[in-house]
Amino acid sequence: MHTALNIFVAALFFSENFVWGIVWFLISILVGITRILLKRHTLQEVLSGGIIAVIVSAFYLYFN
Repeated sequence: MHTALNIFVAALFFSENFVWGIVWFLISILVGITRILLKRHTLQEVLSGGIIAVIVSAFYLYFN
């Protein structure tokens, strides 16, 4: 959920300001890496959360 939420926020920033979207997306990647390093999630869980967030964000931004 941590990575998914941050990727969704990055998508919202992309719609308003491209630079802030890139910055927040990089923060999202760091969050995902820390979840794996702290052994809170596996790589598959982080990647699946990120993919789900990208799909939901795309639908939200497209239909909103």
